[in-house]
Amino acid sequence: MKRIFTHLSLILLPALIKSQTDVATSRLNDKSSKEQFASELVKKDHKSCIHASPVKPIVPDNVKKIIQGEFTQPLFNPQGEGVIYTNAKGDALYYQKTINHTPAILLEKSGVGNNIGWSKDGDLIYYKEKTKDYRIIVKSMNVNTKEIKEYQNYPRHIELRSLSISDTIYYLNEYTLAVEAKWKDKTWPITTEKGNYYKILISPNNKYIAVHRSADVLLFSTDGQFIRNFGRGIATSWSPDSNYLIGFMDESSDGHTITGSELLMFDINKGITRQITATENAFEMWPVFKSNNEILYTDDINRGLFSMYLNK
Repeated sequence: MKRIFTHLSLILLPALIKSQTDVATSRLNDKSSKEQFASELVKKDHKSCIHASPVKPIVPDNVKKIIQGEFTQPLFNPQGEGVIYTNAKGDALYYQKTINHTPAILLEKSGVGNNIGWSKDGDLIYYKEKTKDYRIIVKSMNVNTKEIKEYQNYPRHIELRSLSISDTIYYLNEYTLAVEAKWKDKTWPITTEKGNYYKILISPNNKYIAVHRSADVLLFSTDGQFIRNFGRGIATSWSPDSNYLIGFMDESSDGHTITGSELLMFDINKGITRQITATENAFEMWPVFKSNNEILYTDDINRGLFSMYLNK
């Protein structure tokens, strides 16, 4: 039996988390162990229990390759087909006007891809930039005119993806790394237990917040009520109907080099985590919903963006 470590260094921002979190899990090396993965992710606490799905993981056989290249972390325009990508280093932003267009470089800056988001009207892409005096400022670029604007009043660790959904600002407290919310002059806590939280995802209906702590995916309501712990994984996108989260779990034999990755789906209403791929020749990562039944994801082995329809 081989010890496998969850590798989170792709998404833990250096400014927030000073050390990489490696969470050990046990797995066999054969394919049958991957198909049993969902049943291994069980916690004793009834509020955070992950129920194993009786359905075997889906091995994608109808996957369509959309584009070739080392594009990652796709983010759909809320008003159309436009997609923003970053590269593996997170130092470039690419814009694809439609799924049939070739991605073009919008911006190249160190760390620019670590936290990005669309505006509600789909015209602007928000990003962060570090100044020479080490301040973090929020900027936007119009994807059509390339005009850049600067914003002074956002918290340092704001989650920019929430700006396309809500007027409420969701962010990490600069000193405690707790998740907090602000609307006009009112602020309130989302998380109350201590921990280094990261990667906030607001549901399209503005009712739920998925956050990460260590290697776990936690679900809260937007008023700060804890709902459940989905267990290990990296959630990356909400379905348009807010009923599902999609994400992935990657593996590493040494805590540094990725040796495998499979896609996960989190059922919000049933509290079920389900593994939806079981492939040895693909590292599926960074999935996003295109519709309620179709996702796009990147593959670190086959170097490209792929489309897959879900069998829920």
